[in-house]
Amino acid sequence: MYALLKILRTFLRLIQVYAVIVIVANAARIRNLSNKAVLITGCDTGLGNALARTLDSIGFRVFAACLKANSPGADSLKSNCSEKLTVIQLDVTKDDDVEAARRVVEDS
Repeated sequence: MYALLKILRTFLRLIQVYAVIVIVANAARIRNLSNKAVLITGCDTGLGNALARTLDSIGFRVFAACLKANSPGADSLKSNCSEKLTVIQLDVTKDDDVEAARRVVEDS
């Protein structure tokens, strides 16, 4: 059973890497990235964090939604990405957080 779980985790990681590659490859065809924005959830760790870093590095305006705005992953994004990346505290299960995130994006 443990071996099967390990294989499944590896497979899921490969899917995540493939998803990032596809998104970045398609982003390369978009013109004027400087006026394009994206909101990414789950940026504390994993795929969301990697995608936020990658899209920031190629010129997108990134709103990186983290469960906690002061988590290690959020702090890393703040210190290692451009000023075009904004960390937003967002728990998608809380209406107040969703509304606050919407306001931040609209105001920008």
